[in-house]
Amino acid sequence: MRTLIAKPRLLADWGEEYEERAAEWWELFLDLVFVAAASNTADSLKEDLSWSGLLAFFVLFSFFYSGWSFYTFHQTRYYGNSMYHLALLYFYILGTAGMVVNSAGFEYMNGFSVAALIQRIVLILMYLDAYIGIPRARIQCRFEIGALALSCVCLFSSIFVKNKTFSIGVWIIAAISENMFYVLHHIGFHHSHLV
Repeated sequence: MRTLIAKPRLLADWGEEYEERAAEWWELFLDLVFVAAASNTADSLKEDLSWSGLLAFFVLFSFFYSGWSFYTFHQTRYYGNSMYHLALLYFYILGTAGMVVNSAGFEYMNGFSVAALIQRIVLILMYLDAYIGIPRARIQCRFEIGALALSCVCLFSSIFVKNKTFSIGVWIIAAISENMFYVLHHIGFHHSHLV
């Protein structure tokens, strides 16, 4: 039975048995939304085979991929079964669907930015819930929250600045930041590596 708010827990731990989970209907629906995203971005590349079309494809695909991977990593690490988590899931799906609808290219960049911002804010709230509720997860969650927060700042600024070149540059910075935070965290980074 779902409660209004519940503390999340680790889904798998080294010292415990792994709890098998079956895919739920909303996970299958979310997968179909990402299939539509892949189809839309591929169609936009097919229609514009120029360098700008290729750039648009890679940037849009990067946003979909990183949004999907942040969500998947959260769902495979942490488990929450409350109405709060369910509401976050619905807003995540709403943001993702908005990204799909506005992924036909850079001409719909404001709608895409708003939808991606909704998706990233929901992801921050999910990771923040795990950060607060699971002390062992704080180091990992800090990196995810940092990458997503930087991306949110970039997306927010691209909504209000009505310059296409600026928005594309900010999108590229956001896409790189989301992926580089994750890589630097897992590879490891220390100032002595620069010397």
